[in-house]
This record gives sequence, structure tokens and C-alpha cells, in this order.
Amino acid sequence: MQNVSTYVPTPGSAASTVFAVSADEADVFVEKFRSIHYARFIRAEGARVRIQIAVGEKVESCKVSPARLGIAPEIDGNRVSFLLPERTRHLLVRVNQLEDLIILADPPETVKPKLGGTNVVDIMTFGVDNTGNTVETDKIQQAIDSVIASPDKDTLYFPRGCYRTGTLRINGSMKIYLEEGALIKGSLGFDDYPVFERYRKRKFLLVYDTDGFELSGRGVIDGEGAALNDKYQTDESKLIDLFETINCRNVVIRDVILRNSSNWACLLSNTEDAVVDNVKVLNVPHHLWMDAFDVSCCKRISYENCFAYSHDDCWAIMTLNRYRRLERAETSNITVRNCTGWTPCSGTRIGWNSKDRIDGILFENVDFVFAELQHIAIHRLKGGALYGTIVFNNCGFERCSESSRFLLCAGPDHEPGESVDVEELRFIDCSIDGPAQDRAVVRGGADYGVKEVVFDNVLAGGKAVTSVSDLSDMGFDFVNVSGVSVASKIGGIG
Repeated sequence: MQNVSTYVPTPGSAASTVFAVSADEADVFVEKFRSIHYARFIRAEGARVRIQIAVGEKVESCKVSPARLGIAPEIDGNRVSFLLPERTRHLLVRVNQLEDLIILADPPETVKPKLGGTNVVDIMTFGVDNTGNTVETDKIQQAIDSVIASPDKDTLYFPRGCYRTGTLRINGSMKIYLEEGALIKGSLGFDDYPVFERYRKRKFLLVYDTDGFELSGRGVIDGEGAALNDKYQTDESKLIDLFETINCRNVVIRDVILRNSSNWACLLSNTEDAVVDNVKVLNVPHHLWMDAFDVSCCKRISYENCFAYSHDDCWAIMTLNRYRRLERAETSNITVRNCTGWTPCSGTRIGWNSKDRIDGILFENVDFVFAELQHIAIHRLKGGALYGTIVFNNCGFERCSESSRFLLCAGPDHEPGESVDVEELRFIDCSIDGPAQDRAVVRGGADYGVKEVVFDNVLAGGKAVTSVSDLSDMGFDFVNVSGVSVASKIGGIG
């Protein structure tokens, strides 16, 4: 294939009047979505692609994140150009004082069901309106139930078009595929999202008590969260999670865009063995509670190659135990790898309102390109529960000077100045671009405390951290911490 292939625009999308983007001279549609602009295309494996951006004014400044990539844009009048590194999928570009531009470079789609295949059901055979003018909840739910009940069908295929619906519930093994140009869009009527008494919450797309579910494709799911929240203001009983799995196993979520949720966008609860790959969450700032990726009471969850642009936390890792009919459970073996996050809240929030142990948390090659409150928040677990290991390996933390703090230890529900009990907190091969506005206090509890904090080959403000004194200069304090160790390939051990 050629180096670059372009997507058809999402139905009803508005073209940006601020940015024009091309990739290897192929024009890429730039969608204006609330206060951001994003360009998405397919890049051939291994291809190095030149990105060109044009704006309607002279370019005075241009910054490309993740900064660790070292991309130095070439500026010529009202144009910017640079090479997209080979394996990079997500960039955030800031030109002058304009709104953010997001570049999303997808790999080729390798696994795609064939419309007309013996195991595939076309949603259009159920007589749905794919213009978005009719709320088609009943027909779409009928199609879902039909595939689950079928002995020889396992995939429900949504071709290009706009499908307007309220709550959809999945209670059996199946696959949903959204073709490029397919948009599942939330109803604007609150009554179309009834409370599901079995699990007490309002959902847009709910998968429950299921072993084997897949949501994939290059389409979009839009919860109409901004419109719904404008309508119902601060009534928390009317918040609607965009997508949730409850009491599930063997889940795959791949390639889709989840956007504009009323509440949390992608929540996994009491779920085991799930992969979330190449998923983008676009929760452009509008109201609180718009987390991107949340996981609670889960085991063996992997987030790979994901992008979060979210008004609330990018990744929240918890043990809420919010469903009383299910046994209490810990959260363990959660991996976030090759991902990028932007938020005016927390890059990751661990342990909010949580009741049970959290262990085996790994962030690897993750770039937190902006986190206004703090890059990392760790909450005290209720009932004396302990954290195991929390590791940040080869991660980048940007725009720290614009953050209130780099790291916060807090009470279960955001109470400031509290302590946490952790076996090990480790930073390996990480880059922190400078001190934040307030000091980062790693505060252990009086009885157990924090057993070990490790900084191994960490750069802070562009300099190697070689001693605890360097950490103090960077705004770190340690209280009730049994051991703080610093190792550097440049400066030895401190």
C-alpha cells in the first residue's frame, strides 16, 4: 500500500477552518470537534511520513508533544512541517495560541470482518435509519440479541452511517464492528437511558455477565455528553457512562474512537483478561466526571497504544466495589503501555474511594503531555488496605510548571495532606521536565508507610537525578518513607 491512506469523515462532522493537514502530500480531513481539531489517517507499517500543517496566520511558535520525541518543526510563514517518527501514533501540536491540533496515525487494519460473511450480520437488515434522524434503540437491541442467540453468527456489522440510540445492553458473547465512517450517537432524550436495576446505573453501552466480547473498527461512539449535561446541569443522578463492562472475561476493545461522554468514557468493572488497544477517548473539556479510561476490581487488563484527551482523569485505577451483588475484589496486573494522555485533572488517579488492595500497576512508555492538577494522584485505601507495586517505566511528564503538583497523596475522596501505604513506588528511565508549582509530598502512613521509593535513571529538568538532594531541588519531599534510592547511569548511586 502507499504510505498514507485517508479516512472518510464521520457523519455530520465539521471541517476545521483553522488547520489544513497533509501527510506525505495526501490531504487529511481535519475535524473540528468542540474546542479541538483532529486529523486521522492510516500510515503504512514502518513508513516515515512528513506532516504539513497550514494555518490562517503567520506561525510564531509551534510545539509538538510528546516532547521526548525531539520533533523540531520547520516553520515557513503560515506553514509547519516535520517528520512523524516511525512508531509514533499520537501527537499534540500547539501552534501560536490556537486551539490544540491532534494527529492520530493508525496502523493498517489487519483483522476486519467481511460484510456478507457467513458469521456476520448487517445492522441494516433490521431496518434501522442510518441518517441519525430516528432513535433506533429497539431495532439495534433486537439485532444484538439476535446475534447473541444465533448458533452461527457472532458479529454485528455497522456500515457507514449515523445510528442514533439510547441504552444498549449486551449479555452474551458477540462482536460489534464499526466500519470507518460509522457513528453510533447517543439519544438526546434522558428517558432513553433507563437505570438498569441489576447494576443500578445509567449506561449508554453496557456489557455484563459475559465471557467473550469484542468492540472494534475505525468508527466512532459519541455519547452526546455535552448536550445532555447542558440540559441537566449538575444533577449527578443523570450522568451516563459511555461504555462499561461488568463481571466479564476475555474482552477486546480495539481501534474505535469514544468521545463526548456524559460521565466516564471507558469503564471496566469486575472484569478479567481485557485488552484495550488503539482506542482514542476525546472528552473535550466541558464538565466534570469525564474520565477517559477507568478500571475497578479488575485483573490482567492491558491498555496499548491508546490516546486520552479528557476533562477528567486519563487513567483511574480503583477498587470501588460499587455493585453489591458481586463479591469484593482487588485490582491487579494493570498495564498501560505506549499511550498518551492530556487532562486539566490527573494523568493517573490511583485508589480514589477504593476499598481493597491495588497491586501490579505498570505504566510503560506513557507520555503525560499535560496534567493541570497533578500527573499522579494516589489515594489512601479504605479499611487499611495496602498498595503493592506501582511502576512508571520510560514515561514522560510534560508541562510540569503548569501543574499544581507532580504527585499528590490524598484521602479516599480527595482529602488533602493524607498518607498512603505502599510497598514500592518506582520510576525507571523517566523524564520530568521541571518542578511543579507546589511540592510533591510522598507521605506514608504512620504504621506501615511507604516501604520503598526508587528513582532509576531519571531525568528532571533535563538533568540526571543522582541524589535525594536532587529530588528535593525538584520539589519532592518524603514523609514516613522507609527508603528512597536513586540510581543514575550518568552519576552513579545516591
